[in-house]
Amino acid sequence: MGRGLRQLAGRIYCPHFLGGGIGLAALAEILAAVGSPGLLEVDVNPNPLRSSFALARIDRASGAWHLSSAPGHGVVSIPNELDSFVSHRIETVA
Repeated sequence: MGRGLRQLAGRIYCPHFLGGGIGLAALAEILAAVGSPGLLEVDVNPNPLRSSFALARIDRASGAWHLSSAPGHGVVSIPNELDSFVSHRIETVA
């Protein structure tokens, strides 16, 4: 991507996100793809749909978010903490 979109536009990209963990992971990936340092603003209010995905990726000492190299923004399964939020589940038989 060369210099990155942010550098080409001469602006700083600092998105904010208030929803669930999968969307937060996607926005972190977009921020990283833009190039150059930026800030990702995250709501601090309790939100199990966000924190059950995000807490493992945040380095609390530095505040850095660690991107995953796994497909799908690194989400390979729904965390057990979210079982009470599941309203429909389709199971397949192998």
